[in-house]
Amino acid sequence: NILIVSLAYDDIGWVEFLSNMILPVLASTAVNSSMMFIYYRAELFPGSSGMMENVGIMLGGNRTPEMLALEHAYYARHAAAKEGVEIEENNGWTIWSWLQVIVTSLFLLFFACGYDVSVVSITAGGLFFVFFA
Repeated sequence: NILIVSLAYDDIGWVEFLSNMILPVLASTAVNSSMMFIYYRAELFPGSSGMMENVGIMLGGNRTPEMLALEHAYYARHAAAKEGVEIEENNGWTIWSWLQVIVTSLFLLFFACGYDVSVVSITAGGLFFVFFA
């Protein structure tokens, strides 16, 4: 949000915006994703034999025998836990739904009253972090 606001309200061109904001975000995302997939590859892709098989799992939906065994065990436990238990449907709003509506409404109210966009956005994000942590 702050990136878009700075583009809209500041005297910044698209090329400068791209070079100063978009490219660093994309580069850091690529580095962090690579580090995560390298460090957690055993947990993310059980039974995988290498990087190309991992890519096939992510992009092609391939599965290893270990992944299938874990999936079947999960569904078996899930079915056994639900057996004989009646599920109660609750279509009402939860306290978390109300908190989201309140924080979003306050965000819009303070934004409409002319408060700084950055402060209002960061405060709303901080409230969401605190409420839903």
